[in-house]
Order: sequence, then C-alpha cells, then structure tokens
Amino acid sequence: MKKFLLPLLLSLTLITACSNQEATKNEAASNAPANSAAANEKIDEQKLQEYLDGINKHGVVSASFNKDQMAINHTVFNINDEHPTFTSEFLDAVLDESTWMQENISPNFTLNYFFEDDSETPFLVVKDHEVVSKTIDFQEVTKYETKDASFVMKNFEFLDGKYGKKILAITMDYVNKTDQPQNPWLNFATAIKGEQETDATVDLLNGANGLFPDDYKPEAVKMGETQIKPNTPVEVVVGFQLNDPSANVYLRSMFGNDFEKLIEQ
Repeated sequence: MKKFLLPLLLSLTLITACSNQEATKNEAASNAPANSAAANEKIDEQKLQEYLDGINKHGVVSASFNKDQMAINHTVFNINDEHPTFTSEFLDAVLDESTWMQENISPNFTLNYFFEDDSETPFLVVKDHEVVSKTIDFQEVTKYETKDASFVMKNFEFLDGKYGKKILAITMDYVNKTDQPQNPWLNFATAIKGEQETDATVDLLNGANGLFPDDYKPEAVKMGETQIKPNTPVEVVVGFQLNDPSANVYLRSMFGNDFEKLIEQ
C-alpha cells in the first residue's frame, strides 16, 4: 500500500525530512564540519547524514550524497514494475527540499531524481529552488481539507457506469486526520457536494456508489468505501451520478463558499 501511493508519500517524506532537520538547526555549532571534496567548502556532514536518513527510512525513495558532484541523488522506486506518476505537490516538495538544503547545509547542492531502472539520466534536476531540467510532466492537483480529512484530487473522469448511468469518477489521495477509522466517501460527501445547473435550477447529485465499472481502478474504488485508519494515506476513487449526462459538474464545499471547481465535459 505504501508504494501504491508513491507521489503523495514522497511529498510527505521530503517535507517531513526537512521539518525534522529544522529542529536540530541550532545544534550545528557543536558538530565538527568536514571539507567537501567538490567545492572545498565546509559542510555539516552529520546534519547531512541525518537528513538522508530521514528520507531513506520511508522505503519509497533512496537518497545518497555524491561529494564530487555536490549532488543528492534520489532513486524513485517503480510501482508494479512501472514508473509512477507525479503530482505538482511532489514538485513543490522537491523545490522546498532544495531551499532547505541551500539554507542549512550548502548553497551548492544539486538535487537529481532517477527512476530505479535508469541510473544514468535523471528525470528531474533542481538547484537553487529552480528546475534545471525535467523529462516528465507533473500532474496538477486540487486540494481541499477539513478538520477531519485531506483530499488531494488528481484525476476527474466522466464514465459510462453500470445500469446505463453516467458518472463522474474522482481519483484522490485521502488522509484521515481524526483519531478513529473513517470512510473516505462519507468524509468527502459531508465536505464536498456535486451539482449540475440548468437555466433555472441547481441540482444536487447523488453518489456513484455501486455504479463504477468492475474494471475501473477496482482497488481504489474499494478503498473509497473502506474504513481507513488515522494518518494513513491511501488512493481512493469516489464519484457522483449525473442527472444530465451531457452537463458539466460543479464541486462545491458543502458548508460555506471556500471551494468551487468546475469539471467540464
């Protein structure tokens, strides 16, 4: 399950590693700095190692330091023998990592990201909080949070569902923020409503539970109606049944006016 959610977990891993090191920022004076073989500058090797350990302990990406290149080389593991897809949240986390490295360890670090089956050509290179090069696209996400849950919506798809129904399927990374198991669909449906509009009306949409095709992301669909433990990121699919099979859908916050997204057909 952990590797199944690689894009989200990588973002959390990088942010967590940076945050953990911030707590030891004032301890640098007591650590003996060492000379870098590349730039002949002094870096805090102990702090760097603590940082690398913070990334490597999660098991979804490995990181190592190349002194000659002054680079942190990351290896991203495949999911089911395929390259994972990455969201814009992942890229933001990498840029934050670059900034933290620049401010806390050295301004000369380059961050390289490789797939595990291609150790020669990085798919992403970042330095000085800037993308130097990339060979992949980063998927834009829509995020909404409540006190109970976090929803990172990364794919919207109109489908022909069961029983001749047209549905909107929403693939998202979900985190239960409470201290009790929660149902992702129930959390989502009490936070976000689906609506379609006519010239005179705004129609509330019912959920698409039981209407997803059997071969459509079956594990994620199942997880959408499963009790999920606290603070355990999972990929789920939830959705709405369309009243008008050809009309667009609005996603809006159930209470208040702090969220609206138009999903066009």
